[in-house]
Amino acid sequence: MPFTPLVTAGIETALNTFLWRDKALKPARQRLLGKVLRVQLQDFATPVVLVFSERQVDVLSAWDGEADCTVITRLSVLPKTAQSSAAHGAYSQR
Repeated sequence: MPFTPLVTAGIETALNTFLWRDKALKPARQRLLGKVLRVQLQDFATPVVLVFSERQVDVLSAWDGEADCTVITRLSVLPKTAQSSAAHGAYSQR
């Protein structure tokens, strides 16, 4: 996919802006420290891999290591999942 670097850079910028802008998200960032999340969208051949470090999230299209969690879904499901999680307090601090 020729536009993959552009897509991953856009996702990375958005996630880093969101996750590090709000101090209330610090506990969530600490829980994710060192974790690798692989998101495989059935609409695309290339996965999106999120690597969480102390200062940022790196968004990659390839990862040789093992992911801590793999999510396989369709692009159309993601907005519904975010709305449902927000409605049930999944993003709230506990």
